[in-house]
Amino acid sequence: MRDYIEQKGLFKALYVDKAGIFGGPKRCNFSQMQRACEELGIEIIFANSPQGKGRIERSFDTFQDRLVPEMRLRYITDMKSANHYLQEVFIPEFWQKTIAVNAKNTTSEFTPVPQHLNLDDICVQKLYRKIRNDHTFSYGNKFYLIDSSLKYSIAKQKIEIRKQAGGKFRVPTKNCTA
Repeated sequence: MRDYIEQKGLFKALYVDKAGIFGGPKRCNFSQMQRACEELGIEIIFANSPQGKGRIERSFDTFQDRLVPEMRLRYITDMKSANHYLQEVFIPEFWQKTIAVNAKNTTSEFTPVPQHLNLDDICVQKLYRKIRNDHTFSYGNKFYLIDSSLKYSIAKQKIEIRKQAGGKFRVPTKNCTA
């Protein structure tokens, strides 16, 4: 989604099925994707009609039934090559010609990402931990000490962990570093 936003800009709504990744019933109406969409001002519209659900399911079947075998035939085994094939070959030559529905209004509704929005802070996985009495927090089966010049205790406060691609993470704080 981030790559798409960087290429075209922000869109108004995302039409999806009720899968857990989008905050459907399996996720009790919360997911990282749903959080990111809220922060970006993108409305998530869940397909409730059988026709809408069927269209989405058919598109997923297309990806499973057609995309995966075509990548195997081309000996694509890594993520970079798969994304290149998807963007440069599969979507323009198959998806847009056979699956996509042309809009009645061809005027683009994409808007530039506002200056105050930082995609690096939004398009990440955000996790929360409580700070322990000794000013540590746990993440990934490890404990991290918060080095702080504060004169008061920050124990029991919530800390936000931003997990980035590749497993790296950062803890944005104003007065301390982890």
